[in-house]
Amino acid sequence: MGWKEPVNSLLARTVGYQLSRPPGHRLRVLPPPSAGRMLTRPIFIFSPPRSGSTLLRAILGSHSLLYGPPELPLMHMNVQVDTKWIQTSIKALNLTKQELDHLLWDRVLAETLARSGKPVAVIKTPSNVLIWSRIAEIWPDARFIFLLRHPAAVVASLHRSGTTTGMPRIPAAWRRSPPTRSGTCARSRRRATG
Repeated sequence: MGWKEPVNSLLARTVGYQLSRPPGHRLRVLPPPSAGRMLTRPIFIFSPPRSGSTLLRAILGSHSLLYGPPELPLMHMNVQVDTKWIQTSIKALNLTKQELDHLLWDRVLAETLARSGKPVAVIKTPSNVLIWSRIAEIWPDARFIFLLRHPAAVVASLHRSGTTTGMPRIPAAWRRSPPTRSGTCARSRRRATG
């Protein structure tokens, strides 16, 4: 028996306290973080840009039970763990940078949902599709809506919107309408007009 046990026994009997390692001590090991999340059963809309996802979010957000926050690119919202001191502290807390990012995302989305007064969040940001596996890992109870649009229509819409910096020029035919099988669109327009 070492010296700690009798000292702690005496301290516990006389003053009600015991000696223990402080929370940040290098020899004190914390349990891993719980996987519980504040945000439950969120809905994510995954889509390419310019595919009508903003309209879908607005329509869903008008429902009394659904809240559609503004676009929030989660992959660009992260915790900075760039000094040796912070890295040592994070390691002592038995956390990783990725887990800290997940905690931040969960807290921000849960907080905005709580302030909305609605029970379900509908999160829509086209770039979030690039981190779909992380989203599915963070919120295993999440639901997903996949919104698709013809790629030529997406590119034409990007060109019309002026957000094409660095993009190659596209053929004029694609700017009018997406290509169709055997020109059925053009024939039906001619029939309708006379």
